[in-house]
Amino acid sequence: MPSRFIGHSEQREQLARRFQSKKLGQTLLFQGPTSIGKKLLALDLAQKDLCEKNNSCGSCQPCCLYLETNLIDAPPPNLLFIAPEGKAGQIKVESLRSVQDLEGGIFEWLGTSLGPDLHKWVIIDDAHQLNTTSANMLLKLLEEPPSHVYFILITHRPEAMLPTIKSRCERVIISPLDSSEVQQIALSHGWVKGEIPPMLSLAEGTCRYLDLERYERALLQVDTWLKLLEGKGDLRDIDQLLTQKKEDEATASNQWLRDTLELLLRIINDLNRIRYHAEPSLLFYSERLRIISEREIPLREIEDKALEALRHVDRNPSANMILQELAFLLT
Repeated sequence: MPSRFIGHSEQREQLARRFQSKKLGQTLLFQGPTSIGKKLLALDLAQKDLCEKNNSCGSCQPCCLYLETNLIDAPPPNLLFIAPEGKAGQIKVESLRSVQDLEGGIFEWLGTSLGPDLHKWVIIDDAHQLNTTSANMLLKLLEEPPSHVYFILITHRPEAMLPTIKSRCERVIISPLDSSEVQQIALSHGWVKGEIPPMLSLAEGTCRYLDLERYERALLQVDTWLKLLEGKGDLRDIDQLLTQKKEDEATASNQWLRDTLELLLRIINDLNRIRYHAEPSLLFYSERLRIISEREIPLREIEDKALEALRHVDRNPSANMILQELAFLLT
Protein backbone atom coordinates (compact mmCIF):
# COMPACT_ATOMS: atom_id res chain seq x y z
CA MET A 1 0.00 0.00 0.00
CA PRO A 2 1.56 3.33 -1.03
CA SER A 3 2.68 5.58 1.79
CA ARG A 4 0.95 8.57 0.18
CA PHE A 5 -2.40 7.26 1.41
CA ILE A 6 -3.67 8.14 4.88
CA GLY A 7 -7.31 7.67 5.81
CA HIS A 8 -10.39 6.11 4.15
CA SER A 9 -8.94 2.61 4.64
CA GLU A 10 -12.31 0.85 4.88
CA GLN A 11 -13.71 2.63 1.84
CA ARG A 12 -10.55 1.96 -0.15
CA GLU A 13 -10.75 -1.75 0.62
CA GLN A 14 -14.47 -1.89 -0.11
CA LEU A 15 -14.01 -0.27 -3.54
CA ALA A 16 -11.16 -2.66 -4.34
CA ARG A 17 -13.28 -5.69 -3.37
CA ARG A 18 -16.19 -4.53 -5.49
CA PHE A 19 -13.89 -3.97 -8.46
CA GLN A 20 -12.28 -7.40 -8.13
CA SER A 21 -15.70 -9.08 -7.91
CA LYS A 22 -17.00 -7.06 -10.92
CA LYS A 23 -19.66 -5.34 -8.77
CA LEU A 24 -18.34 -1.80 -9.22
CA GLY A 25 -20.34 0.57 -11.41
CA GLN A 26 -18.64 1.73 -14.58
CA THR A 27 -19.48 5.37 -13.93
CA LEU A 28 -18.85 6.64 -10.40
CA LEU A 29 -19.32 10.04 -8.80
CA PHE A 30 -16.97 10.58 -5.85
CA GLN A 31 -18.44 13.45 -3.83
CA GLY A 32 -17.46 15.02 -0.53
CA PRO A 33 -15.69 18.11 0.86
CA THR A 34 -12.67 19.46 -0.98
CA SER A 35 -9.19 18.13 -0.15
CA ILE A 36 -10.14 14.93 1.67
CA GLY A 37 -8.51 12.41 -0.70
CA LYS A 38 -11.23 11.79 -3.33
CA LYS A 39 -8.70 12.01 -6.15
CA LEU A 40 -6.28 9.66 -4.37
CA LEU A 41 -9.08 7.13 -3.87
CA ALA A 42 -9.86 7.23 -7.59
CA LEU A 43 -6.19 6.96 -8.60
CA ASP A 44 -5.70 4.09 -6.16
CA LEU A 45 -8.28 2.02 -8.06
CA ALA A 46 -6.63 2.68 -11.41
CA GLN A 47 -3.19 1.99 -9.93
CA LYS A 48 -4.34 -1.32 -8.40
CA ASP A 49 -5.63 -2.38 -11.81
CA LEU A 50 -2.20 -1.85 -13.41
CA CYS A 51 -0.08 -2.96 -10.42
CA GLU A 52 1.76 -6.27 -10.87
CA LYS A 53 0.52 -7.34 -7.41
CA ASN A 54 -2.98 -5.80 -7.84
CA ASN A 55 -2.63 -3.92 -4.55
CA SER A 56 -0.99 -0.59 -5.54
CA CYS A 57 2.23 -1.83 -3.95
CA GLY A 58 4.11 1.34 -4.85
CA SER A 59 7.29 -0.50 -5.84
CA CYS A 60 6.61 -2.27 -9.16
CA GLN A 61 7.26 -0.50 -12.46
CA PRO A 62 3.56 0.21 -13.24
CA CYS A 63 3.08 1.73 -9.76
CA CYS A 64 6.09 3.98 -10.34
CA LEU A 65 4.26 5.42 -13.35
CA TYR A 66 1.57 6.60 -10.93
CA LEU A 67 3.90 7.83 -8.22
CA GLU A 68 6.63 9.51 -10.25
CA THR A 69 5.07 10.95 -13.44
CA ASN A 70 2.86 13.89 -14.34
CA LEU A 71 -0.60 12.34 -14.60
CA ILE A 72 -1.78 14.88 -17.18
CA ASP A 73 1.26 15.22 -19.47
CA ALA A 74 2.70 11.70 -19.09
CA PRO A 75 -0.08 9.45 -17.76
CA PRO A 76 0.13 5.68 -17.21
CA PRO A 77 -1.21 3.73 -20.22
CA ASN A 78 -4.53 2.91 -18.52
CA LEU A 79 -5.36 6.46 -17.40
CA LEU A 80 -6.83 9.69 -18.71
CA PHE A 81 -6.74 12.32 -15.97
CA ILE A 82 -8.70 15.47 -16.77
CA ALA A 83 -8.79 18.62 -14.61
CA PRO A 84 -9.84 22.28 -14.92
CA GLU A 85 -7.44 24.60 -16.73
CA GLY A 86 -6.57 28.28 -16.72
CA LYS A 87 -7.68 31.19 -14.55
CA ALA A 88 -11.37 30.48 -15.23
CA GLY A 89 -10.87 26.96 -13.92
CA GLN A 90 -13.11 25.29 -16.50
CA ILE A 91 -12.99 21.91 -18.22
CA LYS A 92 -13.42 22.73 -21.89
CA VAL A 93 -14.44 20.34 -24.63
CA GLU A 94 -10.85 20.29 -25.95
CA SER A 95 -9.80 18.70 -22.64
CA LEU A 96 -12.06 15.75 -23.43
CA ARG A 97 -11.60 15.57 -27.19
CA SER A 98 -7.84 16.14 -27.47
CA VAL A 99 -6.58 15.17 -24.03
CA GLN A 100 -2.87 14.30 -24.14
CA ASP A 101 -3.07 14.86 -27.95
CA LEU A 102 -4.41 11.34 -28.35
CA GLU A 103 -3.96 9.95 -31.83
CA GLY A 104 -7.46 9.31 -33.11
CA GLY A 105 -9.05 11.18 -30.20
CA ILE A 106 -10.67 10.00 -27.00
CA PHE A 107 -13.29 7.79 -28.67
CA GLU A 108 -10.62 5.70 -30.37
CA TRP A 109 -8.57 5.52 -27.14
CA LEU A 110 -11.59 4.28 -25.21
CA GLY A 111 -12.34 1.72 -27.90
CA THR A 112 -8.97 -0.01 -27.75
CA SER A 113 -8.06 -2.58 -25.08
CA LEU A 114 -4.80 -2.94 -23.16
CA GLY A 115 -5.24 -6.70 -22.96
CA PRO A 116 -7.13 -9.33 -20.97
CA ASP A 117 -8.25 -8.31 -17.48
CA LEU A 118 -6.94 -4.75 -17.86
CA HIS A 119 -9.15 -1.69 -17.93
CA LYS A 120 -8.96 1.97 -18.86
CA TRP A 121 -9.84 4.70 -16.39
CA VAL A 122 -11.06 8.22 -17.10
CA ILE A 123 -10.82 10.36 -13.96
CA ILE A 124 -12.31 13.86 -14.14
CA ASP A 125 -11.30 16.09 -11.22
CA ASP A 126 -13.65 18.94 -10.20
CA ALA A 127 -16.28 17.62 -12.60
CA HIS A 128 -18.62 20.47 -11.64
CA GLN A 129 -16.30 22.69 -13.71
CA LEU A 130 -17.34 21.07 -17.00
CA ASN A 131 -18.71 23.80 -19.24
CA THR A 132 -21.90 23.23 -21.25
CA THR A 133 -20.16 21.88 -24.36
CA SER A 134 -17.82 19.54 -22.50
CA ALA A 135 -20.67 18.30 -20.26
CA ASN A 136 -22.71 17.39 -23.34
CA MET A 137 -19.75 15.55 -24.85
CA LEU A 138 -19.26 13.65 -21.61
CA LEU A 139 -22.91 12.57 -21.75
CA LYS A 140 -22.20 10.97 -25.13
CA LEU A 141 -19.21 9.15 -23.68
CA LEU A 142 -21.31 7.86 -20.79
CA GLU A 143 -24.20 6.59 -22.90
CA GLU A 144 -22.62 3.22 -23.76
CA PRO A 145 -19.10 3.01 -22.34
CA PRO A 146 -17.06 -0.03 -23.44
CA SER A 147 -17.02 -2.81 -20.84
CA HIS A 148 -13.30 -2.28 -20.15
CA VAL A 149 -13.65 1.45 -19.33
CA TYR A 150 -14.41 3.05 -15.95
CA PHE A 151 -15.29 6.71 -15.44
CA ILE A 152 -14.77 8.40 -12.06
CA LEU A 153 -16.06 11.95 -11.67
CA ILE A 154 -14.85 13.87 -8.62
CA THR A 155 -16.61 16.85 -7.08
CA HIS A 156 -17.23 18.79 -3.88
CA ARG A 157 -20.15 20.60 -5.56
CA PRO A 158 -22.56 18.00 -6.95
CA GLU A 159 -25.35 20.58 -7.02
CA ALA A 160 -23.47 22.40 -9.81
CA MET A 161 -23.43 19.35 -12.11
CA LEU A 162 -25.96 18.50 -14.82
CA PRO A 163 -28.72 16.23 -13.47
CA THR A 164 -28.42 14.12 -16.63
CA ILE A 165 -24.76 13.39 -15.81
CA LYS A 166 -25.46 12.64 -12.15
CA SER A 167 -28.27 10.27 -13.11
CA ARG A 168 -25.77 8.13 -15.03
CA CYS A 169 -23.43 7.82 -12.04
CA GLU A 170 -23.28 5.63 -8.98
CA ARG A 171 -22.65 8.04 -6.11
CA VAL A 172 -19.86 7.30 -3.66
CA ILE A 173 -19.97 9.61 -0.61
CA ILE A 174 -16.50 10.34 0.79
CA SER A 175 -16.45 11.59 4.38
CA PRO A 176 -14.00 14.08 5.94
CA LEU A 177 -10.82 12.76 7.54
CA ASP A 178 -10.35 12.40 11.29
CA SER A 179 -8.37 15.20 12.93
CA SER A 180 -5.65 12.68 13.82
CA GLU A 181 -5.34 11.77 10.13
CA VAL A 182 -5.10 15.42 9.06
CA GLN A 183 -2.43 15.93 11.73
CA GLN A 184 -0.50 12.89 10.47
CA ILE A 185 -0.64 14.24 6.92
CA ALA A 186 0.44 17.72 8.09
CA LEU A 187 3.45 16.27 9.93
CA SER A 188 4.43 14.34 6.79
CA HIS A 189 4.35 17.69 4.92
CA GLY A 190 6.80 19.32 7.33
CA TRP A 191 4.41 21.03 9.75
CA VAL A 192 5.49 21.46 13.37
CA LYS A 193 3.09 20.07 16.00
CA GLY A 194 2.55 23.43 17.70
CA GLU A 195 1.46 25.03 14.41
CA ILE A 196 -1.17 22.39 13.63
CA PRO A 197 -4.09 23.15 16.05
CA PRO A 198 -5.17 26.45 14.38
CA MET A 199 -5.04 24.75 10.98
CA LEU A 200 -7.13 21.80 12.24
CA SER A 201 -9.68 24.27 13.55
CA LEU A 202 -10.11 25.72 10.07
CA ALA A 203 -9.73 22.49 8.10
CA GLU A 204 -12.90 20.60 9.12
CA GLY A 205 -11.35 17.22 8.42
CA THR A 206 -9.78 18.31 5.13
CA CYS A 207 -6.26 19.06 3.90
CA ARG A 208 -7.25 22.27 2.13
CA TYR A 209 -4.94 24.41 4.26
CA LEU A 210 -1.75 22.33 4.10
CA ASP A 211 -0.40 24.87 1.63
CA LEU A 212 1.09 27.64 3.78
CA GLU A 213 0.03 30.51 1.49
CA ARG A 214 -3.56 29.31 1.37
CA TYR A 215 -3.55 28.84 5.14
CA GLU A 216 -2.27 32.37 5.73
CA ARG A 217 -4.94 33.75 3.37
CA ALA A 218 -7.63 31.91 5.35
CA LEU A 219 -6.25 33.26 8.65
CA LEU A 220 -6.48 36.81 7.31
CA GLN A 221 -10.04 36.23 6.06
CA VAL A 222 -11.21 34.82 9.39
CA ASP A 223 -9.49 37.60 11.34
CA THR A 224 -11.10 40.24 9.10
CA TRP A 225 -14.61 38.86 9.61
CA LEU A 226 -14.04 38.56 13.38
CA LYS A 227 -12.75 42.15 13.63
CA LEU A 228 -15.82 43.44 11.82
CA LEU A 229 -18.11 41.37 14.06
CA GLU A 230 -16.27 42.68 17.13
CA GLY A 231 -16.95 46.23 15.97
CA LYS A 232 -13.22 46.90 15.62
CA GLY A 233 -12.95 46.83 11.84
CA ASP A 234 -13.95 49.08 8.95
CA LEU A 235 -13.90 49.17 5.14
CA ARG A 236 -10.10 49.33 5.15
CA ASP A 237 -10.14 45.70 6.27
CA ILE A 238 -12.31 44.83 3.26
CA ASP A 239 -9.79 46.65 1.06
CA GLN A 240 -7.09 44.43 2.56
CA LEU A 241 -9.09 41.34 1.59
CA LEU A 242 -9.51 42.66 -1.94
CA THR A 243 -5.77 43.28 -2.16
CA GLN A 244 -5.28 39.66 -1.14
CA LYS A 245 -7.65 38.63 -3.97
CA LYS A 246 -5.60 40.56 -6.54
CA GLU A 247 -2.36 39.02 -5.30
CA ASP A 248 -3.75 35.48 -5.41
CA GLU A 249 -3.18 34.84 -9.10
CA ALA A 250 -3.45 31.05 -8.79
CA THR A 251 -7.09 31.05 -7.61
CA ALA A 252 -10.01 31.84 -9.89
CA SER A 253 -11.82 35.02 -8.80
CA ASN A 254 -15.13 33.31 -8.11
CA GLN A 255 -13.41 30.55 -6.10
CA TRP A 256 -11.63 33.13 -3.93
CA LEU A 257 -14.96 34.83 -3.21
CA ARG A 258 -16.61 31.47 -2.51
CA ASP A 259 -13.89 30.55 0.02
CA THR A 260 -14.21 33.91 1.76
CA LEU A 261 -18.00 33.75 2.02
CA GLU A 262 -17.93 30.14 3.25
CA LEU A 263 -15.59 31.15 6.09
CA LEU A 264 -18.01 33.92 7.06
CA LEU A 265 -20.88 31.43 7.07
CA ARG A 266 -18.87 29.10 9.32
CA ILE A 267 -18.36 31.95 11.77
CA ILE A 268 -22.10 32.75 11.77
CA ASN A 269 -22.92 29.09 12.29
CA ASP A 270 -20.52 28.99 15.24
CA LEU A 271 -22.10 32.10 16.77
CA ASN A 272 -25.50 30.41 16.55
CA ARG A 273 -24.05 27.24 18.09
CA ILE A 274 -22.67 29.22 21.03
CA ARG A 275 -26.05 30.90 21.57
CA TYR A 276 -27.56 27.42 21.85
CA HIS A 277 -24.78 26.36 24.28
CA ALA A 278 -22.91 24.14 21.80
CA GLU A 279 -19.18 24.09 21.04
CA PRO A 280 -18.05 26.11 17.99
CA SER A 281 -16.27 24.27 15.18
CA LEU A 282 -13.59 26.99 15.08
CA LEU A 283 -12.28 26.01 18.51
CA PHE A 284 -9.09 28.03 18.16
CA TYR A 285 -11.24 31.20 18.00
CA SER A 286 -13.76 30.14 20.66
CA GLU A 287 -13.01 32.97 23.12
CA ARG A 288 -13.40 35.70 20.49
CA LEU A 289 -16.57 34.02 19.21
CA ARG A 290 -18.09 33.87 22.70
CA ILE A 291 -17.53 37.61 23.19
CA ILE A 292 -19.01 38.38 19.76
CA SER A 293 -22.06 36.19 20.50
CA GLU A 294 -23.05 38.61 23.26
CA ARG A 295 -23.31 41.53 20.81
CA GLU A 296 -26.54 42.52 19.03
CA ILE A 297 -25.75 41.56 15.45
CA PRO A 298 -28.28 40.80 12.65
CA LEU A 299 -26.90 37.30 12.04
CA ARG A 300 -29.90 36.12 10.01
CA GLU A 301 -29.67 39.08 7.64
CA ILE A 302 -25.90 38.61 7.23
CA GLU A 303 -26.35 34.88 6.61
CA ASP A 304 -29.05 35.50 3.98
CA LYS A 305 -26.86 38.04 2.19
CA ALA A 306 -23.84 35.69 2.18
CA LEU A 307 -25.94 32.74 0.96
CA GLU A 308 -27.44 34.85 -1.82
CA ALA A 309 -23.96 35.90 -2.92
CA LEU A 310 -22.82 32.27 -2.91
CA ARG A 311 -25.74 31.22 -5.11
CA HIS A 312 -24.71 33.75 -7.75
CA VAL A 313 -20.93 33.58 -7.34
CA ASP A 314 -20.40 31.75 -10.65
CA ARG A 315 -21.87 34.70 -12.52
CA ASN A 316 -18.76 36.69 -11.61
CA PRO A 317 -20.38 39.29 -9.35
CA SER A 318 -18.44 42.22 -8.01
CA ALA A 319 -16.47 40.98 -4.99
CA ASN A 320 -15.93 44.59 -3.94
CA MET A 321 -19.66 45.37 -3.80
CA ILE A 322 -20.62 42.11 -2.02
CA LEU A 323 -17.94 42.43 0.67
CA GLN A 324 -18.73 46.10 1.32
CA GLU A 325 -22.44 45.33 1.73
CA LEU A 326 -21.59 42.60 4.22
CA ALA A 327 -19.20 44.92 6.07
CA PHE A 328 -22.00 47.48 6.59
CA LEU A 329 -24.19 44.76 8.10
CA LEU A 330 -21.40 43.49 10.34
CA THR A 331 -20.39 46.83 11.87
